[in-house]
Amino acid sequence: MPDAPPPVAAVPPAPADRPPPALAPVQPPLPHPHVVQPVSPQPAGEPTITIGQIEIVMAPPPRPAPTPAPPPDRGFARYAAMRSARDRARW
Repeated sequence: MPDAPPPVAAVPPAPADRPPPALAPVQPPLPHPHVVQPVSPQPAGEPTITIGQIEIVMAPPPRPAPTPAPPPDRGFARYAAMRSARDRARW
């Protein structure tokens, strides 16, 4: 008969006076005594701004595209081409 694997040691339960480490609340780091802390952007005495009070301002709609320029008048170009052909025929 093959040997059975050794029994797995049970993880001891966390004490009842504190939650298990995975569920413990995350605490912010303590301020360093030699580092100057930044001043709060919220002036003292002003109410704190909550997300519901923030006004969302949307950008204005884009301007419509300008109308394309009309095609150039080809009348003079046709006249000039005919004239130059006529002038060349004289030579």
